[in-house]
Amino acid sequence: MRDREYSFTKPAGTYRILLLGDSFAEGYGVAEASTYQANLEEQLNKKNHRNLEILNAGVQSYSPRLEYLFLTTQGMALQPDMIILSLDLTDFSDQQRYQILTKIKPTAVTTTISDQWERSPILAKPIPSVTWIPFIPTSIKWWLHQHSRLYDLAIFTVKKLLYPDIFKGQIDFTPQDPFTDSFVILRPKNEQQHAKLWEPMKRDIRLIKAIGDKYQLPVIVMMHPHGHQISANEWSEGRKSWDFMPQKIYGVQPQAELQSFLESENIPYVDLLPAFKATERRQKKLFFSLDGHLTAVGHQVIADTLFAFLQQHQYALE
Repeated sequence: MRDREYSFTKPAGTYRILLLGDSFAEGYGVAEASTYQANLEEQLNKKNHRNLEILNAGVQSYSPRLEYLFLTTQGMALQPDMIILSLDLTDFSDQQRYQILTKIKPTAVTTTISDQWERSPILAKPIPSVTWIPFIPTSIKWWLHQHSRLYDLAIFTVKKLLYPDIFKGQIDFTPQDPFTDSFVILRPKNEQQHAKLWEPMKRDIRLIKAIGDKYQLPVIVMMHPHGHQISANEWSEGRKSWDFMPQKIYGVQPQAELQSFLESENIPYVDLLPAFKATERRQKKLFFSLDGHLTAVGHQVIADTLFAFLQQHQYALE
């Protein structure tokens, strides 16, 4: 996890919150101390004058399927007292891939898992298998991939020069294709396709909630917005690569549908949109213009909103 080291055994008198999510929860692009997990932990400890830990289990490109698997195989061993599930618009596309690539216990699944769309031809395009810099052990190269942006940039630059048709500068995707279009949930679709996007999301949220019910701990869900849902000026560069129009504010229907679903399941939902809109009106930059991840300001907005939510609903953090 992108966090300090924790023991699996929870210290006596400690209240633990386990944060599940993708790179937005992980805090991609900001210092660890600037993540909303770190900010919220500080606020809650200052308010409650006790030892409270928020364990950041956010991982880049995770979605509810992998978050559920992490929870069942490792997360519950950390003895959490609360689970916060952070959702993202890209989860809908990720779920389509992960439900094919993963297996879970049959008793935990109520629907048949199948490849619901014909795969995009792009996915069948061969990627050259080349051992780059063969004199460096694979373990060291993997560490470099995880810790050095300069190394990643150098390798990607070489691959682009050698294979320009495969490693392109622009994002290679087919709009409305659920396997390659990370923002497929925002593209126009027919009702059947729309339902297929929601089905695995709802199923795995229910599975995560079932774990909370089993261990009698609260599960709280939120879905952060993306820049082009908040402002015509946010995410100005990155939206071009994903075929979104400049100077346009896109709808928040996914958040509205999620809230409606969670209410029907009696799952608490944290609405982040009002706070993001209010901060944007004060001309605060909430998202990085290229990759669209949250700035330190965006993380602070989420921390403040979560803090207010927990205080308002009087969760006993003890």
